[in-house]
Amino acid sequence: MRIALLGFLLVPLVASMHAAVQTGVTVDGRIVEERTGEPLAHVSVVLFGGREPTSAATDSTGMYRLTGVTPGTYTLDVDSSRVRHVSTRITVVGQPLHVPDLRTHAKVEVKGRIEPRGWQHLMVTAYPNGGGVSVFNDGTFLLRLEEGQYRLGLNIPKTHLVKSMTFGSRDLTKNPLVVQGPTQQQIRIVLAAKPESKAQTLPSPAPRVPPAPPGSAIRVLVRVRAFHH
Repeated sequence: MRIALLGFLLVPLVASMHAAVQTGVTVDGRIVEERTGEPLAHVSVVLFGGREPTSAATDSTGMYRLTGVTPGTYTLDVDSSRVRHVSTRITVVGQPLHVPDLRTHAKVEVKGRIEPRGWQHLMVTAYPNGGGVSVFNDGTFLLRLEEGQYRLGLNIPKTHLVKSMTFGSRDLTKNPLVVQGPTQQQIRIVLAAKPESKAQTLPSPAPRVPPAPPGSAIRVLVRVRAFHH
């Protein structure tokens, strides 16, 4: 009787685990600000370890939800484009899994613009480890950086140079970019064309004509053709 009852109880459990293997389960959790505990919205999370990476974004409450996750061990990564990178290892065993809060902090947004406008295919890079961003058609760009010091780089054509690069009143051609806390200051980069290197060519001297001796006459030969009516 006991064996029959145990077998009766195991059948639904095995069926449930088999269904989880076939269809997968839900993995969810929250991304919050490490200092205040406030939810962080629009942050991407990526689950690595399956056949293909699975991703989701947090909503206004900081919640993310990944569906169809089959049993196994995974790495849950928080995308570092907007916040400091964090990750954790999770194990899915066939039941929905709620991951404890992942705590991180948002990066500082530093805006900038390049003058004159009209440049295309330019990229601004913050060294070290700040990454690079493309410049929009209107000449503006947006860097999201951790607090710290950076050196800026710009891929400009060889025909141009950086005339000035400032962050507020700070000259970035001689000093590092210091990012500390929220800032509204804007990087301003002014480009200028390089002066053309022209070879100095002197005009060839006119042939020297010796002066006529005093009292000499200049003969002018004029041919006249007669017309008969």
